[in-house]
Amino acid sequence: MTTVIEYVLLSANLIAYATAVIALLRRNRRSPNNSTLEQAYGILDDALAKSFPDMKEGYTWKEAIIKLKSAKPRITQIDWTDLENTTRRYESFRYGGVDYGDADASTVLRLAQTLQRRKNIDI
Repeated sequence: MTTVIEYVLLSANLIAYATAVIALLRRNRRSPNNSTLEQAYGILDDALAKSFPDMKEGYTWKEAIIKLKSAKPRITQIDWTDLENTTRRYESFRYGGVDYGDADASTVLRLAQTLQRRKNIDI
């Protein structure tokens, strides 16, 4: 005969496993922490397309940064100077064939994750 304690333990077990599965699924959907600069800008491009559907096709990264800097509410947790320097190095690589070396993609990924989390962005 099952007791109330067994039902409580079974319920707690089911809740724990369901929580673990949900956490794993959400973790797999997140942006990677270690990625190349090309991957980081691809993720940022997707986040920009969702956040700014009115952005014209074929925008430059300079135009995107200007638009993001003027966004309301302001995006404050980004080091804009670092992002601009990284973007300059990335564009030199993309269009000039210059190796960008050890450019850190973390600022680009942080910006993409910020855009993915924000719901209301006004210009």
